[in-house]
Amino acid sequence: MGVGAAIHELIGIAVHDFPADESSRRLARVLAVSKEDIRLVASKYLAPDRVRILVEGNAAAIKNQIASLGLGVVDVIASQRR
Repeated sequence: MGVGAAIHELIGIAVHDFPADESSRRLARVLAVSKEDIRLVASKYLAPDRVRILVEGNAAAIKNQIASLGLGVVDVIASQRR
């Protein structure tokens, strides 16, 4: 965490009057979330036929890794940047 992010976190704790250990408690809650928890929530709230996942990067390096996730067809779109 950079200095700016740490300051932002501390300001949020002060503004919302959270306990001083809120950052570590929040981290513990996030780390307690399992892959299965994410799958259950996703299956309840996301419609796979309406979801698009966008990934930016070197297609040659990551396309096979993304395809191995079994999320559907992987379309590669060339960047318009120069």
